[in-house]
Amino acid sequence: MKNLRKLVYGSLSLLVFTTSCEYNETPLDEDIVAANEGAVLSTVSTVGGTINKLDPAQSTLTNTVLFNDFDENDTVESIDLYLLFADTTPVNNEVITVDEAFVENVPGSAFAIGDSGFPEHTYSISGDTMLDLVGLTADDIDGGDLFILRYVLNLTDGRSFSAADTGVNVRTTSHVTPFRYSSVVVCFKTPEPGDYTLEMEDIYGDGWNGGFITISIDGVETDYATSGPLKVETITVPAGTSRFLFTYTAGDWEGENLYTFTDPNGEVILEDGIGDGNRTNGPAEGEQFNTCD
Repeated sequence: MKNLRKLVYGSLSLLVFTTSCEYNETPLDEDIVAANEGAVLSTVSTVGGTINKLDPAQSTLTNTVLFNDFDENDTVESIDLYLLFADTTPVNNEVITVDEAFVENVPGSAFAIGDSGFPEHTYSISGDTMLDLVGLTADDIDGGDLFILRYVLNLTDGRSFSAADTGVNVRTTSHVTPFRYSSVVVCFKTPEPGDYTLEMEDIYGDGWNGGFITISIDGVETDYATSGPLKVETITVPAGTSRFLFTYTAGDWEGENLYTFTDPNGEVILEDGIGDGNRTNGPAEGEQFNTCD
């Protein structure tokens, strides 16, 4: 199993996008901004950074951005939107590659003065629309894959700015204008309600030495570990629960740790541990169950 957070952050750091319509000879760095010679699309809000593989039509990424040209704020010609898919879960070492897809052109007239006092625009795109744009189906994607919506800002003087044309400080700190927003694929199906059984064993008998299991039920997290040779916990999943996650965090003397996780029907859905007493050779770390499997 993969550690979803590591995959997401690692993948984002590797993605760099360029397009022929951008002006790389005039990068929008702090000097350009200070001289009032550029413009930005700063983030006002972003909602819905996940796409449920099991029901993509019900997943939506919504971004609100404000336009600032450090003058009269009347020089936005339009914004172009592009979508890229990043496959972080290759099958048999085969990675799905698709071309960046053009989404649509939004004219400057679509901006309206918002609560920020600047011209603002809100754009929403659903998970099934993202799949259609890149020519994929829900069967092609898996937990940890990414969809990246990229903005290109076109000014009335012919210049354009996007992620490749901005300095790090402008993108992330001083003006928070990343020009791209991502949705990560997750798998949330309704877990079966009832009593689950978690059995934790330490073959040496002195407890898990810092290792623990985190179970999250609709965002409420509880940590479990054994302080002796064996501990059995009952985890009750209420009816109506929509998100049920199981994560393992390693400690010391990992080779002593074993666990078994059983569903309300008595079926073992997770079990891990080597039991060889090695200091590091223990259960797999990270997210082990998110109803994706």
